Amino acid sequence: MEDYRKLVEEYEKKIAEQKQHCGLTLVDPRKFRNYYDRPQGAVDTNMLYLGYGRNAWHSTWINRYYPGSVSFFEKQLRDTAEGLRVQGSQFKISNRPAIVLNFEIAQIAIMSVNDRPFASYEDLLGEVKPWDLNAFWASPAFQQANWLLVFRLSGWRPDLFPKNSGGQRAEPQGAGRTLKWTGVEKSRSFDGFRGFRDEFYELLLRLNRPYVCSCEPCYRDGLADSKASV
Repeated sequence: MEDYRKLVEEYEKKIAEQKQHCGLTLVDPRKFRNYYDRPQGAVDTNMLYLGYGRNAWHSTWINRYYPGSVSFFEKQLRDTAEGLRVQGSQFKISNRPAIVLNFEIAQIAIMSVNDRPFASYEDLLGEVKPWDLNAFWASPAFQQANWLLVFRLSGWRPDLFPKNSGGQRAEPQGAGRTLKWTGVEKSRSFDGFRGFRDEFYELLLRLNRPYVCSCEPCYRDGLADSKASV
């Protein structure tokens, strides 16, 4: 009995830590100017998306963001699905590659709810200036519906993230019974976003050059001095 009580306490502690450190808040990056202009680091991760469809739609899936549809944890998405289900509902959970930028005041995650060819990301990459990310956050790409999503994290505890997750489809079990989830839904490759991520990381390296200040004039002066000394 004592061992069972201890297991319950550890589980409840873990859930509380997940809520405290791994919460996601959808944000508008146009408000980031001068607050999230120079990241201290960037890391890869995966996020989970809960897709929703109806039998009447003839298995046509259009991935749209709605509150509660993105999380690090399968259980949260399963709970969301239970709250949304009506007769004929279909749900699936799939992985999405994501980037987490670490800033002094917060952590910001970028993910793609629907991928596009790498060429679609090139204009956005062109807004990554050597002196800051202000133009990047102001890009119209972030305002296009159901493409790129930006979240503020409530903390950064990757040790709390599940090691294996995603790739599931729900099957109805009748009234009064919870959905049955099976691991048959294959996640898409998201090659466009992965290519964007790799190129984005290369561009971020310029922000860490020692002569770079957080403004364009200082960067250009430093660049000129650097070239003159070669």
